[in-house]
Amino acid sequence: QLTEARTLTEASASLADRVYEATAQLMLEVGARKLRTADVAKRAGIPESTLFRNIGKIQDLLQGTDEWAWERVIAHVSRATFTSPIKTPIESLLADTEAIWQMHENEADRAAATFAFLFFRRGHELDLKPTEHQQIFLDRVRHSCSSITDAQGVKLTDERARVLATMVLNYIATVWLTWEVLPAGSSDVFEAHDLSPDEAQMGLHALIERAVGPTG
Repeated sequence: QLTEARTLTEASASLADRVYEATAQLMLEVGARKLRTADVAKRAGIPESTLFRNIGKIQDLLQGTDEWAWERVIAHVSRATFTSPIKTPIESLLADTEAIWQMHENEADRAAATFAFLFFRRGHELDLKPTEHQQIFLDRVRHSCSSITDAQGVKLTDERARVLATMVLNYIATVWLTWEVLPAGSSDVFEAHDLSPDEAQMGLHALIERAVGPTG
């Protein structure tokens, strides 16, 4: 019975992953306002009734996809940085962002990161609540920011650390969405970007230095 229950749980998780990935991909193609549960179900290869029964309606779908997206961001960053040697606080933060930039290499990761960062910036427009894993990632960034300032002999209040972490996450979101929305090297200078990952890292380092002083 335990084996059967575990199999059912795994099947539900697999179905949810398919639905959330399909939601993220479709949202990026048609926009949140034109997203339809019937189209998501078709992309996921299930009846729409199965989607309603297991996930819920459109708002539940968006909220669940946001949580799935942030969970995937955290899992990718954790895997990428787990075997890294011990780093200085600023190097740890830069390693996290470098791992995020690498999410472009996998289609599902790319859709998840784009969904996560887009709704971090715009989720209030669709009445989405901050998810558990979004807060976990924000706490991770906040811890890095506090460690950086501690190393500089600067003690941040909890509120100031939260504000700095939000600034850093906004920067990461802006860079990612710039890459997703604007084509690199376009002849139209108003719709192009030439920002490389190395330049993005330099910009983050500069942001931290403006906030807390030189970090070495």
